[in-house]
Amino acid sequence: MGFGEIPERIGCGVTIGIVVAMPEEVATLTQVKLNKGDLFRLNDAITLGCSGAGRVNAANAAAKLIENGASRLISWGCAAGLNPQCRPGDLVLAAYCQTMSGDKLATDSVWRDLLKSVLPMSVNCHEGILVEATDLIAESHAKA
Repeated sequence: MGFGEIPERIGCGVTIGIVVAMPEEVATLTQVKLNKGDLFRLNDAITLGCSGAGRVNAANAAAKLIENGASRLISWGCAAGLNPQCRPGDLVLAAYCQTMSGDKLATDSVWRDLLKSVLPMSVNCHEGILVEATDLIAESHAKA
């Protein structure tokens, strides 16, 4: 099972665009090397977009994915030091995204549950809040 099963289980016409900031993060999904602005079709239903860091780049990549047929978007990234209970390789699925102004935007719980259902049992999955930041946060104490 994997990402490819999600569109099939949701229904016809669903295409997924995955916004990925850094080439190193793209490498967790494919061996194809992508640079900022590149799109890569993983299969008939899923396209990756390498955005570069920051919300403007992410917005541009999301728009490009939508222009190329994506009807749903996933933000994908790697992070460290976010939660002392998380270990390398753990997956965090955002229940909410919190903006800099404090607004909480709910993510789609049906999609989140569907994603969890196609993940291998070996993947340790956590749910939490993804908080917007305008700058890269490198230190663990600042992430907390």
